[in-house]
Amino acid sequence: MRFRPGPKSYSALTAADDAHELEMADDIGPREKRDSATQALYSKVVETGEIVVGLFGGGARERLGLEGTTPRDPALLVRHVAAVCKALRSVDLGKPRLKGASFSGKAAADDLEALLGDVQAALDDVAREAREAEATLVKKRAAMSSFDTAFSSTATLLSALLNVAGNKELASRIRPSSRRPGQAEGAEEETGEEPKPAPTS
Repeated sequence: MRFRPGPKSYSALTAADDAHELEMADDIGPREKRDSATQALYSKVVETGEIVVGLFGGGARERLGLEGTTPRDPALLVRHVAAVCKALRSVDLGKPRLKGASFSGKAAADDLEALLGDVQAALDDVAREAREAEATLVKKRAAMSSFDTAFSSTATLLSALLNVAGNKELASRIRPSSRRPGQAEGAEEETGEEPKPAPTS
């Protein structure tokens, strides 16, 4: 048997659940933007390393901090590229090995920093969305707790009244479930399912 303790607590629960689901859906855009910006920055810094090696030799890569594996993680990549940009502005690589070729460390740093800014902005957006999702989850859990409390109180009272009236069978079905918050004992008998953990998100 299923019933609701009252429209107020049920409405609050559904509103909190809807708000959390909407907030979770909002996370998709910022995450896609972060991933796209990260890939662009990754490709650019790898390309810069290849250009530097071609123009100045393998030693130039180490002098600029471009040796080793370029990080794929957005936060690590931001720190890595920031260090590379600093080196590009300060390290004198000398003249290119190829006649007529030119290379500006400052210009290369400017290009990387523009893309780095995009990644950092996207990371900030994702972090903000995560905080907002956590806030709606807290409200959802509070609404669930309030609903379960109201349900238990209502079902307990109704079960007691049915017992007094002599309808013990229905009273036992109305009694709040000890295993499923927000449900009556009769609901478990109808479904025959084992209780599932309460949702956390």
